[in-house]
Amino acid sequence: MFIQDQRDKLEVIAYLEKNGTTFAVKRKSDPEWLWKRIRCYIPFEKNILYQVVKELFDCWGSVVCTVTKQPLFSEESWKKARGILQYFSLLHLFLLEFNKF
Repeated sequence: MFIQDQRDKLEVIAYLEKNGTTFAVKRKSDPEWLWKRIRCYIPFEKNILYQVVKELFDCWGSVVCTVTKQPLFSEESWKKARGILQYFSLLHLFLLEFNKF
């Protein structure tokens, strides 16, 4: 879901190579160091956040709890889920409009 900023990543790769290591080695040995230096973002063009959250709600909302034998989402939970999806949809439209300038 998160996309790495390519400019940041290239700068980090150049720095690591200059110091005798690689991106792959650093990712295995100290991933926190990398993620402090490479910005990540959710690409707003594809509305990925909406799609992922909708898929989560659709997949897990009707699953029945093994303890209570009730669906994970009640009618009230589904109302809130629809509200969250509507919010993400509006946020997506706002970000598209905002980034036209």
